[in-house]
This record gives sequence, C-alpha cells and structure tokens, in this order.
Amino acid sequence: MMNRRTLFDLTQGIYYLFLGLWFGALVMLAIGAAITFRTVRTYQVTLGLEPFNHEALADQASNILAGAITGNVLKALGMLQVFCAVVVLGCLVAQATIFSRYVAQNWMNWLRTLCVLIPSIIIVIDIAVISPRIWELRKNMYNPELSTEARAVHRDHFQFYHKLSERTVGTGALLLAVGLVLSPMALNRKPFEERAQERDFT
Repeated sequence: MMNRRTLFDLTQGIYYLFLGLWFGALVMLAIGAAITFRTVRTYQVTLGLEPFNHEALADQASNILAGAITGNVLKALGMLQVFCAVVVLGCLVAQATIFSRYVAQNWMNWLRTLCVLIPSIIIVIDIAVISPRIWELRKNMYNPELSTEARAVHRDHFQFYHKLSERTVGTGALLLAVGLVLSPMALNRKPFEERAQERDFT
C-alpha cells in the first residue's frame, strides 16, 4: 500500500492537472471566441436555418452563426468547469484534512483556497442565472416576428449580460491563475519529523 506522503503527492498531481485544465480552458475560450467571430465574418456567411434566414436578419448572419458556435462551446466548457471544480475542491478538502500536515497554514494557503472557491461560485451563478438569460435574450433579439425597436431593446439587455459574463469569466481566470502561482508555496511544507530528519542528516 502507498504511504501517506505518496498519496499526498498523487493528490497534488491531480490537483495541478485539473486546476491547470480549468484555467487553460478559460483562456482558450477567450482566444477561440475572438477567432471564431473574426473568421465567420470574413466568410460572409448566409444562413438557411429558420428563423435566422429571414431577410430582416440578413445583415446579422455572421454574428448569429459565430454567436451560436461560441455559445455551444460555452455550454461544453461549463460542464468541463463543473467537473474540474469538483475534482479540485475534493483535493482541497483532502489537503485540509487528511494531508493537512503537508500544507502550509499561512495567508498564501488561505488566499489560494479563496482563489479556487470564488470561481467555483461563479460557475454556479453563470449556469443558473447568466447563461440562461443570455440564451433567452439572444432568441428574442433574433426573432424576426418582433419589431426592430423590440429587437433593439433585447439586444441592449443581451449586451449587458454578455459583458457581465465576460467579466465573470475573466475574473475566474485571473483568480485561478493566482491560485496556480500560490499553490507551490502552500503545498511544499514537510511534516516536522521529516524536517528534523533532514537537519540530522546534514
């Protein structure tokens, strides 16, 4: 059987793997969204799917397609974030209980923990509140049965929630980056007996 130190090292590896995957996914989302919109607009697409092929929406075809692609990527990313968050939070619980003697109990550790907890809360808020509202407003602002003025009102509300989503995703990515940087300083503590043995050896 593996000893506690080996189990801690294994948990640490899993923690870094999924925390890094979580952060990397958020970064690639921002890059991918910008490239998607730029590429689709370059090709000047024409849509054949109702109701988006209505003549009243012809000048919005590129934005409709690029937004649909990015939105579906966001849905997949949301599920990936949930999975990563569950694994990382599980590792945090193990580090705070079973492996607490290997973790430095200082401000860096508490800040690292906070930098993981806040993005986890952001995920819940985004999935439960922000994303459903964005999809609802998107549907209305591209509804050709509504007047131009009504669609413009929905577009203004959409832009508000879209900016809110961008800010929350950006905040989450920044906090995860800080958590990644602080993690080595919080997870490199050795138990007292190991440090004593090293002093005796030297």
